[in-house]
Amino acid sequence: MKKTRVLLGTPEGLQSQLLVEALRDQQDVELVGHVSDPVATLISIARTKPDVWIHGWEEGPELQAMLSHVYSCDSSISVVRIDPNDAAGYVQVPVNSMASLLSFIRQGRQLEPAC
Repeated sequence: MKKTRVLLGTPEGLQSQLLVEALRDQQDVELVGHVSDPVATLISIARTKPDVWIHGWEEGPELQAMLSHVYSCDSSISVVRIDPNDAAGYVQVPVNSMASLLSFIRQGRQLEPAC
C-alpha cells in the first residue's frame, strides 16, 4: 500500500505535538518532516516531495507567495491550513480539470462524518 506523504509546517507547541502523534499513528500516512519556518518549509517540500502539506500560517501576502512557489514546483500537492482559533481548517487542492474537480467533490463526500 502506498502511503500518503505528509509534511507538517506548524509552529512548535501542543497543537503541533498532537498532530505529529496523530499522523504517526496512521498506517497509511508517512510523516516526511516537521518544519516551523517558511524557508525550511520550501526546502523540505523540494526535498521530500510530500503529497500533502499541513500548515498553520495566517493568510497574507507571504503565504500567497509561498503557495505560488510551491504550486509552480509541484502542482499536485494538496495544502491544508489549520488555525487553532477557527472551528475548522481549510483545504486547498489543485484543480486543473473538470475531472479533478469532480473527483475531489466525490472524495469530500466520503470524508463527511455520518450523522
